[in-house]
Order: sequence, then structure tokens, then C-alpha cells
Amino acid sequence: ISITNVYDINLHQVSVFGSIPGDTPGTFGSITGCSVAGVFIGASTPSACFLIRFVQCKMQLCVGEGVLIGNNTTFTSNLMTTISFVSCRIQGNQRYGVYTEKYAACVTFESSDIEGNTLGDIWADIIIGLGIVNCYFENTTVPNIAIGSGTGGNGGGIVIKGCFFNHHLGGNAISKPKAPPNACDCRNPNDKFDSP
Repeated sequence: ISITNVYDINLHQVSVFGSIPGDTPGTFGSITGCSVAGVFIGASTPSACFLIRFVQCKMQLCVGEGVLIGNNTTFTSNLMTTISFVSCRIQGNQRYGVYTEKYAACVTFESSDIEGNTLGDIWADIIIGLGIVNCYFENTTVPNIAIGSGTGGNGGGIVIKGCFFNHHLGGNAISKPKAPPNACDCRNPNDKFDSP
């Protein structure tokens, strides 16, 4: 699914699977589809893509990311704003579950299951305003990071509340400001980490 230069979009109970059905009902075969991402969200001008809501959606078993937000490196302002995931499952993707490549703002996750993504669950190169509330994260891959930001850092305003991190060995989940330096810039006073 490609969502580009649009606003006020609702996706409800949409499923994207990058694998074929398995031989047994309820199982999956080899992962061969969605080489870039199950869902791509992009914009060619600042704030050209906003108010995108995913409710009870699944992005699973993709060769690429489950969700890729942005691929434009020309602009230095927010391209995609106000993107929300509510009661979604983003699982088993061979790259990141959700990867914000450039200049996203106000991205929120609520009551969602984000787990088993090979490189990490949520990764943001540059983001302003990330909210994660009552979500479940689980991985057994080391050195997987549940939630992290790249060399671009973050613009602050990160809030993580009531989340459960399972099987994140070696301190790879962000749960307190003592998280590894490559996981988040926890020096920003607007960032709050309230999960156990």
C-alpha cells in the first residue's frame, strides 16, 4: 500500500502480509513479498501527507519494513505529520516494524502489538513528537532495539507510557532514561519514559 501526498485517511482492519499461506491452516510459508515495505507513507512537499490513521490493521511478514514513513531527503521540514496506529499488529517483518526515514512529526502508537521484527520494532532517523502508550514489544533477536533513533537524533517530545517490553536482552529496550545512547537522546527534558 502506498500513501503519498494525501490527508485525512482512515485504514480500518486492513491486512498486509508478505508471505504465502502455509500448508497447514493458520500458518505461513516463505516470506517473499513487500520487498520495500508493507505500507509506504510519503510526501513530496512539507506537510503534504497528514492525518493518517491505522485502526486494527496488520502489517506482517514483509521482506522490507512493516511500515516505511518517508523517503525524501531534499526537504528539512516535517513531510509526514499526525500518523497514528491504534490496536495494530506489526510483526515478523525482516527489517524494522516501523521505520521513519526522514522528518516525521506526531507519530503515535496506542494499544498495539509490535514484535518480532528483525532489525527492531520502531526506528526513527529524525522524529519530532513520538507517543507510545500501552503497547507490547517482544523480540528474542539480539542486539535488537525495541524503540530507537538514528544519527539524526530526535526533536524531543518522546513519551512512552504503560508499555511492556519482553525478551529485550542486554538493555536493548527503552524503558528508562538509562537506555543505551544509540537507542534515544534521553537528554531532552521533554522525553518521558514511564514504562517498567
